[in-house]
Amino acid sequence: MNTSNWPNLIIPHLSQSCQIKLPDETLSTSDFFPFKYYHFISQTGSPNPVALQASLRLLCSTVNRRAEDFNQFFGEQLDQFWASEIEASRLTRPRSRKLAIMMWIWIIKGLVVRSDPRGYTMLDRICGLLKEDGELKGWIAKRLAVVVDHKDETISPKNFAVIKFLSMQRACHYLIGRLVRDYAEANEDSRWVYLVGLATLLARVGSSVTSLQHEKIIPLLLEALKLPDVDVKLDSLVTIHDLIENDKRGTVFENHLSSLVSALLINCTFGRGSINGEDRSKTPNDSAPKTGGTSASVRLFALKILALLPSKAGHPSSSTPGPSPPPSGLPSNVAKGVLQGQRNKVLLALSSALDDPKRDVRKIAVDCRAYWFSLNLT
Repeated sequence: MNTSNWPNLIIPHLSQSCQIKLPDETLSTSDFFPFKYYHFISQTGSPNPVALQASLRLLCSTVNRRAEDFNQFFGEQLDQFWASEIEASRLTRPRSRKLAIMMWIWIIKGLVVRSDPRGYTMLDRICGLLKEDGELKGWIAKRLAVVVDHKDETISPKNFAVIKFLSMQRACHYLIGRLVRDYAEANEDSRWVYLVGLATLLARVGSSVTSLQHEKIIPLLLEALKLPDVDVKLDSLVTIHDLIENDKRGTVFENHLSSLVSALLINCTFGRGSINGEDRSKTPNDSAPKTGGTSASVRLFALKILALLPSKAGHPSSSTPGPSPPPSGLPSNVAKGVLQGQRNKVLLALSSALDDPKRDVRKIAVDCRAYWFSLNLT
């Protein structure tokens, strides 16, 4: 019996019988799984963290890949969702409103990465909440970083995402520009929320901040160091450290060195970081400090930056202890003069850091004092 033709006879039947029928991937605020899960959580009030993150990522990925197919979803359905779940539930359902805002932000992420103008329209709506929302605006400001977080792999080529060239950089510049502009227009009591958003955002975009206008951003980073929120302080210090470390010419902080040194000295001393001459009554509960005084992480990072600064005066310094310091920027006469004027104040303040209760902080304080002590005064 000739069996050579069996594969040609059997495989077509197998391929038909083994087909898996997938449900239609229909974007809808009522039928799509992430929205069904949202309504389930709104009723029960008990979300599963893993399922919630998976649901948000599914929403973002589907929006990114199918953005051209469901005009009704991006039109009247999302408008109704905003009106009923974000605007109307401000006082009645604050917990489900948080989730609705997170869903809105993940939809924005799926759209802006493909340079869809609808994403920027939705982003403007969220930024508008920072002016109006008294209860959640600090929480919302921190979540804006999700839009441009490059570490998240939900939107990536391996997931078949639609990614336009330089789309994330464009979204980053747009969002930072919006926060800086709104900060300038806001009254003094409400400016803190834009500092929170900006510090959180800049700490997550990494090297892409190098092309921004430093003269507008640096004063706001220094202001953010005065806020009592530990996470905001750390985010500001991370960005400042990266800017100084990647500064080839040593001029980025040239006009702000005196203010920077003063802010670092306050935050590197145990028990003084939360005082800083600020009125805590101006800061809402969602930006309250997580610990009394400064945290060990804040003190450690502030000392690392202080240890890095002498390199901008042409002195071999290092942000971390080690035998071979990193290459420093070109010496700046202005930076050298300012740092030499701050030398005695820094050495005096570092004497208390040498008695810090944390060993890692004491260790970097010793190295930092050595760098400043040997700063060339000639």
